[in-house]
Amino acid sequence: MLCGRTIIFVTLLGFGVATAQVSSEEDLLELEEEADRSDLMDQLEELKQSPIDLNSARVEDLLQIPYLDRFTAQKIVEYRQQHGNFRKVGDLTVLPEIDPEFYETIKEFLFIPEKGGVPPLQGTLRVRAGRKLGRSRGFQENLYRGSPEKLYQRIDLRLAERVSLGIVLEKDSGEDRLGDLAVFSLSLRDVLNQDHLVLGNFRLQFGQGLVLWNGFGFSKGGDPISPVKKKAAGVRPFSSSSENQAFAGGSYGVGWGRFNGTVFFARTPLDATLGEGGVTSISETGLHRTEAEERKRDVLVEKMVGGHADYAMGGVVKLGITYYNAHYSPRILPSDPVRKHFEFYGTRNEVWGIEYDGSLKNINFFGEWASSLGGGRAWLAGALGGWPGLKLALALRDYGPDFHNLSASGFGERRDKPRNERGAYLGVDVKLSPGTRLAAYFDQFVRPWRTYGVPMPTRGTDFLIKVFRKVNPSLSYYLQMREKIGQKVGEEYDTYGREITVIRQITKRNFRGEIRVKLGSHLQFRGRVETCFLHTEGIKEKELGILFFQEVKLRPFPWLDLRGRMTTFDTPSFDSRIYEYEGDLRGVFKNTPFWGRGRRWYVLASYRLAKKVRVSMKWSETYLDDRDHFGSGTDEIPGNVGREAGVQLDMKF
Repeated sequence: MLCGRTIIFVTLLGFGVATAQVSSEEDLLELEEEADRSDLMDQLEELKQSPIDLNSARVEDLLQIPYLDRFTAQKIVEYRQQHGNFRKVGDLTVLPEIDPEFYETIKEFLFIPEKGGVPPLQGTLRVRAGRKLGRSRGFQENLYRGSPEKLYQRIDLRLAERVSLGIVLEKDSGEDRLGDLAVFSLSLRDVLNQDHLVLGNFRLQFGQGLVLWNGFGFSKGGDPISPVKKKAAGVRPFSSSSENQAFAGGSYGVGWGRFNGTVFFARTPLDATLGEGGVTSISETGLHRTEAEERKRDVLVEKMVGGHADYAMGGVVKLGITYYNAHYSPRILPSDPVRKHFEFYGTRNEVWGIEYDGSLKNINFFGEWASSLGGGRAWLAGALGGWPGLKLALALRDYGPDFHNLSASGFGERRDKPRNERGAYLGVDVKLSPGTRLAAYFDQFVRPWRTYGVPMPTRGTDFLIKVFRKVNPSLSYYLQMREKIGQKVGEEYDTYGREITVIRQITKRNFRGEIRVKLGSHLQFRGRVETCFLHTEGIKEKELGILFFQEVKLRPFPWLDLRGRMTTFDTPSFDSRIYEYEGDLRGVFKNTPFWGRGRRWYVLASYRLAKKVRVSMKWSETYLDDRDHFGSGTDEIPGNVGREAGVQLDMKF
């Protein structure tokens, strides 16, 4: 049955199904893991709502756009200095480094103020509600304290580009408080002169994330260049719904010529499990649906003080230093002395590090070295090269198993914490012809100490190659292959019939083909086929999974946007799962792992009620052919059909 569907789908691909270019946003967001990247979505939304002034932006300002590298940003600034201000954002296409496809990707993050200037008061309001239509075991057995709806409210106000205020209230399904998550931030710029004061909830992003970095961090994916170097934003107001990601306190930064300095303090409550004598584990879900989850609320208090300073030496090299001292109450206890031998425990930690960032012609070199209390070390060194039609990225990293930092996020195989990992990464993006681009990376990594699931050091490789071809302005396609080799624990029997633990190599290969067609400005089609081959050393049976979808985007009227997708999947197990990033309500991240056998479809509609008022709705249904329930534990919903609905209001004023 599935084979027949695949033949039909490939036939449709032959006629050309879906948009004119591969979305760079999807390249960054489509992860091979189930993770919440709503903080990244919020960052992209913030840039879209408050775009950068093209005629006053510095190189550092332009680098806040995820897709811009230092080489291209410098060319933009140099062109403006030589030829004067841009008359419109579209003039960027005169630069050889910015072709029409790349311009379409970055244009919404830039603007040129009208003669009247920027309005003194600007604001955005977002209200969202959604729910799963089935009743999970948590509701059936009255384990959840609240209603099944998930609610979200956010308001942002900006006054003359100097004052900004953000408030977010969110309630997850099953929680009983309308503002179970409450985020508040106030930002004041140029109170004195070139200074920045932030009160309430804020994020800290310095260097390459080895000392201080909360909030989003890009991961390895279809874009081999952008994720390698973190683009530090310093202190920024926090207005995301990501749980346990924000610091609570205040920060003050000031700039004097080539010098920038920042100091901060924070007293942040964290969810944790309290045992005898202290905290046994920190919870990152932020859920408070049951009595057990409620008992974890704000159990641990993190008190932190620190600062950052950097100095630009002649515009060629920038050096920086970052430090913080943290106290935890109650004490954090070692939860598993064997599996988590090097985990942090105690009441105090301090981390400091030095960073560098410089350019030499077309090469940007960067890095950071950090040390934690007790002598743990971590470092990363990298370089980016940019030439017309060619981009290169190189990164070397060594994160010690005893490097302790609960507020870090470094580039590597582990997206969350830079610890217990060494690796070397090489990425390339080359324009083979006016319509053809090749992107690839190779990453080799070693974990010098055991992980939680494997009781010995392990190693692995990660390789991706992607070829994108634009046939004409209406038709494009790409082919992608990714191979990841790692190790996992297995069980065998020795010659005496005794069960023994062995380490087996596991190889996972994903092949993807996608094609897009744009029929005018009102209709776009898109189709994808992806297969997953999984082989475990010592096991004869190999797993083969397949997923394909077809999608249509339609704009029948200037005030109405429609999007629909149908997905079919068939994979033997969770190990051979295939991920799919899909469109959703603005600001919602959806990267779903598909495994087993079934189908999913959704419809997303966005209706513009007025010039600055938009209503969006989404309905989705998932059918499972090999299971009779969704989820597990208290989230388990009986039946093989899962339905979800959501509605959102966006308003600008």
